[in-house]
Amino acid sequence: MVLFSRGGKVRQAYKQICDHGTKPGQISSCKEHTYVTTKASNKYAQVRFEGWKYYVHIIACMVGCEVAPLPGLEASHRCGNPRCITPEHLVFEDGDTNKSRLCCHKYLGVHPRYVCPHEPCCIVV
Repeated sequence: MVLFSRGGKVRQAYKQICDHGTKPGQISSCKEHTYVTTKASNKYAQVRFEGWKYYVHIIACMVGCEVAPLPGLEASHRCGNPRCITPEHLVFEDGDTNKSRLCCHKYLGVHPRYVCPHEPCCIVV
């Protein structure tokens, strides 16, 4: 679809909004869910929809990416906040990349020389 393609009008408008209204490396503050987290993870919440259980951050990532995840991919929090459901803070990626973001969440914004190696980059909120 042209509106959502790499050079599409929706993406251009979003880039313009981000460039004008946010600081570099920061999109916006997190929108956190208010659901009770699962006992197994103690970080993520699930909701039941039409008989199936879904993690809320995966739903938010699907909204932001406009696709369903491929097998083996995880919804990764670019902001490091496991309660965050802001679509722009989430991306589908493999488990190793998702886990490697922990280093960024620990050092980004704390150590001035630390540079995020990820694409899309981690964010500080």
